[in-house]
Amino acid sequence: FRFEEDISKALTIPSSWYFTEESFNSDRDNLFLGSWNLVGHVSQLPKKGDFFTAVVGRENFVIVNDNPSGLRGYFNVCRHRAGPVALGSGNVTVLKCHYHGWSYNLQGELIGAPDFQGVQDFQKEKCALPKVEIKTWGPFVFLSVKPKSSFEEFIGGIPESLSHLLLDKMMQFETKDYFVECNWKVYVDNYLEGYHLPAVHKELFRELDYSKYETVTHPWYSIQRAPARETAALYNSETSAEAYYYWLFPNLMLNIYQGILQTNVVIPTGPKSCKVRFEWFTDALHLHNSRVQIQELISFSDRIQEEDRVICEAVQKNLESASYSQGRYSVKRENGVHHFHGLLSKFRT
Repeated sequence: FRFEEDISKALTIPSSWYFTEESFNSDRDNLFLGSWNLVGHVSQLPKKGDFFTAVVGRENFVIVNDNPSGLRGYFNVCRHRAGPVALGSGNVTVLKCHYHGWSYNLQGELIGAPDFQGVQDFQKEKCALPKVEIKTWGPFVFLSVKPKSSFEEFIGGIPESLSHLLLDKMMQFETKDYFVECNWKVYVDNYLEGYHLPAVHKELFRELDYSKYETVTHPWYSIQRAPARETAALYNSETSAEAYYYWLFPNLMLNIYQGILQTNVVIPTGPKSCKVRFEWFTDALHLHNSRVQIQELISFSDRIQEEDRVICEAVQKNLESASYSQGRYSVKRENGVHHFHGLLSKFRT
């Protein structure tokens, strides 16, 4: 497969990228480890020694607050015989392996190896936990092992464009997990275009001015702008009469409407399955004053998600049909999908 940058001439990525074990393993071992991944929230690590664990691809990590030096990230793998140096979340003064008790300080240096006397050519200083890159933006913690871009290149102009939301003051108030029987890329493809709105999301379609729906792409993210109709019930408010859908490569979505930020993280669970974690954020005042409206928005989101689940699972089955291998893009409606496929191809070469 050779990606064609001219969308008017381009073919979509091969259908095999959506269901083979080889493709799934490539995504886990190359794509996700080479990308910036949302793994948690700053609020989880308020004090020195606070930590949480995370999984990216097939790798396990621990993120710890080493105040005043900031957040640090390590592979959650002891250098002795691969036991975990952290489980779940909590607060520690040292990271201690849950298998044989080897201990590491918060800088990742080995400081204790019980009953290891007599071992020749053993040097503690060569047994530090391998580090990973950690960055924060607003309430979010990002991790990368071997990033293909700097975090500043990855995030681009998003912080400035969302500065009015005062993300640092936003609080998380709802979390939901949805399980979808499709490859994670099928779910992302579906998110990145409004082309399916008239057929799949009739209720949402009535809310938005489809004629003005547009997608703007940037090096590592894209933005879908969806103006509301004058008769819209859910998006027509003093806060905003528009919905904005930000997607950050490879699997993070930021949905913004009525003073609420909703994040979606698409987590691969198998070649033909994924988990989508939805989290909602807003400021305390908005949460207090708009509880009924917020619950209506969450219920509306549930209905949209169910419609997406049904169509994504149907597409997943058909991608394995002997009658299909590749398709074409709508120049007007699918430039976001084309952009995503271009970024995917960079990790396949």
